[in-house]
Amino acid sequence: MSSTLHRFGLATLDWEGHPAAALYAAGMYWPLQRLGFADSSIVSLFRDWEAVFPQLQRQAAACLSGTVPGQIAVPRDKATALAPLRYPNKIIGIAFNYRSALIEAGMPAVAWDPLPLFARPSSNALVGPGEAVHMSVGDGLDWEVELGAIIGKRMRNVSAQEGMLGVAGYAVCVDLTVRDLLMVNTPFKTDIFRTKCQDGLSPIGPVITPAAFVPDPHNLGLRLSVNGVVKQDSSSSDMLVRIGDLISEVSRYVTWEPGDLLLTGTPAGIGRFNGPYLRPGDTVRAEIEGLEACEFEVFPRLKEPPPAAR
Repeated sequence: MSSTLHRFGLATLDWEGHPAAALYAAGMYWPLQRLGFADSSIVSLFRDWEAVFPQLQRQAAACLSGTVPGQIAVPRDKATALAPLRYPNKIIGIAFNYRSALIEAGMPAVAWDPLPLFARPSSNALVGPGEAVHMSVGDGLDWEVELGAIIGKRMRNVSAQEGMLGVAGYAVCVDLTVRDLLMVNTPFKTDIFRTKCQDGLSPIGPVITPAAFVPDPHNLGLRLSVNGVVKQDSSSSDMLVRIGDLISEVSRYVTWEPGDLLLTGTPAGIGRFNGPYLRPGDTVRAEIEGLEACEFEVFPRLKEPPPAAR
């Protein structure tokens, strides 16, 4: 199917001091406002994805053919890419969904029943390569490369097949975790909020690739390196529970909304077992086959809130 389509991606740029949605094609960013789209939010595109996708296809074809003048595009090396998703309704993460990760942790390589789910806030946790990742409160800042699935329709109590059809696109994500804050001496035993929900702990992007251009999301190479040293090197074929089943299971409890993000788990190679943990000055590069890589530097801890691009 994808061979007959004009390949493109979606991104959000810091454009003239404001976040602006852009079409990504041929190594260039094309601001959607300059292409005649009124709304500059990527999330808004997913709210009517079936109708919007053909429009974006036509625009991609026009950009690639030269029908749209190249002067309106922003070259990749001159663009500041923000998180492509700005404040989606929710982010749902799946823990221990890779065989290798369970083996590395000394546990049986079988899917957990029930699935270990967690939600993280959709506001300041998401950052793009053009937004700084600062050291969090706490130490033990760990990395996890994850395939992120972006939802393109409203879904409740759906089957696995329906769930897969509801995926609009995919992006490279890094699920950062502050390990030393996870276990707490309270009746709850664990603290997911301080561990995973601090500002900047969800790098994503810079580009969302529509699902039409990802023929088999369960057969993609995943790799993460720190300062050029490979830490994680696996494949999404190592998933225990496939994406459609994950979406179906979550839909039993909450309604998926367009623009929601599903983090599908990470393979072996995390810092907990392959340290040292991240420190200021480290550069992280996360790659997933067929998607645009996510690369960022870790900066010292902030005393004031980071500047907001809204």
